[in-house]
Amino acid sequence: MVEITNLWLDLVTEVRNCKPDIISSSKDKNRILRKSEETALSKQCAAIVKSIGQLKELLMENRDGYIMGEVGGGKGLSQADMDTIDASADHICLKCSELIQSYNTIIDKTKLSEGGREHYFWLVQDLRNT
Repeated sequence: MVEITNLWLDLVTEVRNCKPDIISSSKDKNRILRKSEETALSKQCAAIVKSIGQLKELLMENRDGYIMGEVGGGKGLSQADMDTIDASADHICLKCSELIQSYNTIIDKTKLSEGGREHYFWLVQDLRNT
């Protein structure tokens, strides 16, 4: 078996000597790590996705009973139950709209390239249209 540890250490040492600005540069490390604005965007996206998931769950749980309604021979939901589901769905939709607006505000405050700004612009447009 060939001992590659010494060979590996020699290669790493050679790379560090040839390109010291690439290795262990805090500037590069900060460039690679997420910035606070990007973290805020990620958190806001997660909140939007979670809210949409809650809406889907609410609607899927009550779908059959809602469709059957009061005429379902006791299998459907009462008008009061349907009104409660409607109110809950409206609340979640309003929450999603507020989250999307907040997301747009974060984007406006974030330093982005022209391409990044265009990407987020179309993303918000798609979120508003769905």
